[in-house]
Amino acid sequence: MRVLPLRRGRSGPSARRVLAAVFAVARGVVALFLQRQRGWSAGTVQLACDAVIVAAAFALVEPSRVIYSIVSAVMVNLVLLWNHRPDAQLLSHVKTAFVARR
Repeated sequence: MRVLPLRRGRSGPSARRVLAAVFAVARGVVALFLQRQRGWSAGTVQLACDAVIVAAAFALVEPSRVIYSIVSAVMVNLVLLWNHRPDAQLLSHVKTAFVARR
């Protein structure tokens, strides 16, 4: 069985990919911080950040590629909006306490 490297000819990730990964993690941390401190939805904060990035991308990348990016960002943010609500933790504790009483 042969294992192919992610990128041929280079041993590590490029600085651009590392910077993009760090920026993505930082956006997630900021979104969770604002959710806990201000009560804002993490999905809404992520969607706003993505909207700014996509708007800037129209100046740099061909529009067809930006449209694919918009579709993927909307799908990921819908998952965040539906599954990571500020009250989701509270509801899981209530459900656990209710099941424990039975």
